[in-house]
Amino acid sequence: MQATSKDGINYHKDNKPIIPGGDAVVFRDPETGLFHLSYPGTGQEIVSSDLVNWKDSPTRVLPVRDEQSGTSNECPDTFEWNGWHYYFLGGRQMWKSRSAIGPWEEIPPVIYDGMSFPKVAEFTGNRRLSVGNYSHAGFGGNLAIRELTQNSDGTLGTKWVDEMIPKSGSSIPLKFSPNPEANVVGTSDSVRMTAANKFTYYSLESIPMSVRVTMKITPEPGTESFGLCFRGRGNYQEGLELCLYPSQKRGQFGHPLNSGPANEIESVGDKTRNKMGWWTFEDMLEKTFTLDAIVSLKGNVLDVSINGKRTMLSALSPQINGEKLFFFVKNGSVKFEDIKVRPLLE
Repeated sequence: MQATSKDGINYHKDNKPIIPGGDAVVFRDPETGLFHLSYPGTGQEIVSSDLVNWKDSPTRVLPVRDEQSGTSNECPDTFEWNGWHYYFLGGRQMWKSRSAIGPWEEIPPVIYDGMSFPKVAEFTGNRRLSVGNYSHAGFGGNLAIRELTQNSDGTLGTKWVDEMIPKSGSSIPLKFSPNPEANVVGTSDSVRMTAANKFTYYSLESIPMSVRVTMKITPEPGTESFGLCFRGRGNYQEGLELCLYPSQKRGQFGHPLNSGPANEIESVGDKTRNKMGWWTFEDMLEKTFTLDAIVSLKGNVLDVSINGKRTMLSALSPQINGEKLFFFVKNGSVKFEDIKVRPLLE
């Protein structure tokens, strides 16, 4: 069907089908002026000069999904930004090109940071926003919005949208809970934890249910894994765990298992792609980095930003409602410093 507008805001739809509908994407090649429509599920591509009269394209100009990636042919999208063209598909594949019709190069799918089926739109100041949903039970869920960052080589990152970060109150005093089995050296706002050939944890008490937590983290070389567990309870018996693996350049969400860390999610295939449940990082986790986390009771979500360049998002069950924040390390040493805990004003 065709919709027309005189002001770009108010549209009139004629309700007259032009071509068969379907899960498709339409984009314009600025070099030829042609509009391309692709149905990823069938592989069919058609072209038009006026969006009304269409014919089969002699060649396929968009990439084809890798069946080994675990992604699907659903919800494609394209956008242009500073001379780079992008195409993404399903849940785990993205490509870049200097031309709207390729050749294409696959890049890490950072746009899939826990959200599903994102779409990208231009925002004020030549910025780009990505909008998708993060699921609870079943299909759909709440909307998540990200601002994209762009590197000189055309690869992308994700960050929080400054204008949309929830307001928080003043930093509250930190109350650490002693753990005689942990090798910990600390001050009022920092801890250094060391665990030789084992897993150990330390915790903060009386953490608000809706909160913003910020800190700097420095892992020693060779550390196997470390992280935080939010809304924790007991002796590391409950919570939503964020575990980072510096040597593998990846992170995952999970839940404590038998008073220890969650099982490591096995990686499959090309590690530049996101496997469901874990996220890849590029040279961020083996040196000092900033971590900013928001736990929202209103949205039942844990939202994490690392170095302002990479985000991770997970739905949070209301049943996970402990008041501890656990710090942990496995086989290594990590310093958590400049720890600030601020209740959200929601």
